[in-house]
Amino acid sequence: MNNKSQAHMVIEENVLSSDDTGARVEVIYRDMTQSSVMRQGDKVIYDSAHPPDAMKGSGDTLKGMVGARLSFRLSPQGQISDIQGVKEYLNHLNQGIEKAFGQTPQAKAQQKAMREMLGTLMSPEVLQESFGAAYRVMPTAPVALGGSWNYAVVTPIMGTTFTQKGQSTFVSRAGGLVTIANKGELSTNGGAEFKVPGLAAGTAKTPAPISQLDLHGTSKGDATVDEATGLTIQSRMTQNMEGDLVMSGLMGAGSELTIPMKIKDETISRMEEVKATPCLSAS
Repeated sequence: MNNKSQAHMVIEENVLSSDDTGARVEVIYRDMTQSSVMRQGDKVIYDSAHPPDAMKGSGDTLKGMVGARLSFRLSPQGQISDIQGVKEYLNHLNQGIEKAFGQTPQAKAQQKAMREMLGTLMSPEVLQESFGAAYRVMPTAPVALGGSWNYAVVTPIMGTTFTQKGQSTFVSRAGGLVTIANKGELSTNGGAEFKVPGLAAGTAKTPAPISQLDLHGTSKGDATVDEATGLTIQSRMTQNMEGDLVMSGLMGAGSELTIPMKIKDETISRMEEVKATPCLSAS
């Protein structure tokens, strides 16, 4: 399996309230564009503003992201907690799943598998790690220009864990912004069961199939950070991973299916501050 994809997503963040203990931040998904080049060379492009008829199935699912919203609590130290709106967010996505697959018995089984997968990928724990990544680039103690510090992030995902660890380096400072270079390693827990939605349930005679995902690789990138707030204004990251998805018992007791995987992910993120227009008072 060797696919390459690029995604462009516009996310709006609003500060709903704030005090000395932190702020309540709202996240709204505004727009999404995704292009994928499959192994056989076919290219698929999706734009939420102009969804193509050829992608009606998966397009309905992706379109469910647009307009969905969540909120979280952000502490002065950059810690994320108390994520709200996850249930409503998943309901928003699930509506697209129903349109995508229809109502046949087979389609309902596919819907169930997709809901299970989304429930795992969009759990409060995973979202907390995802949103928190934008605030965790800065060190927790003073670092001189040219100095480095280590980072480690462990994200639970579908029964296993995804670990990112490495080193960040303070490269430069100008106008209240600092540039930080990041280099590290990526890995999944290959010994844990990777819970793939939709696999047949086991019986007394036929145990359920067991999947294990063993991926490892490297990451490299840089980030521009607001020194006063610790917020990442812009970041670039390239991740290269390879390994195997091993499925035991899928085609009967004692069987084993190994799927080699090679993944390259390039991500560029930018944040722009949008100042509210002052209201004119009535005279």
